[in-house]
Amino acid sequence: MEDGCGDLAGWRDRQRDAQWALGLAQTAADPPLGNESVGRGSSDDAFADDAPLRLRVAATIRALLRQRALESSLCPSEAARVVGGDGWRTLMPLVRDVAWSMEASGWLRISRGGERLRAPSPGTLRLARGPNFSETSQTTSNECEGP
Repeated sequence: MEDGCGDLAGWRDRQRDAQWALGLAQTAADPPLGNESVGRGSSDDAFADDAPLRLRVAATIRALLRQRALESSLCPSEAARVVGGDGWRTLMPLVRDVAWSMEASGWLRISRGGERLRAPSPGTLRLARGPNFSETSQTTSNECEGP
């Protein structure tokens, strides 16, 4: 069904991502579609048991990328600032972990200086749409899980 602005179902997916990104839909009854079991993280991850926060980060990354030109990228700190506000710096390890998980599932392409990175590494990163990025659908249940 069309709503005058494109696919209505796709619009609802984008709206749900935005709600999660803003922390407005943090109930078990309203998870982002397809993300019901994500968020385990690695065993040494300080945020491993905080699935809602991991979901917010993933939803924020998707929402930020959807608002940009197809070839554009973003800095992981942009997602951390949206989710964490003034305390965004403490979220950077989590944001990077979620981004690498999204890269492993093909949702993101991570680069430095224009060159694609395929393994977690320290330093400046840029996040862009990966080959599996979808403008309308949600991610798989493994998107936010740590390595």
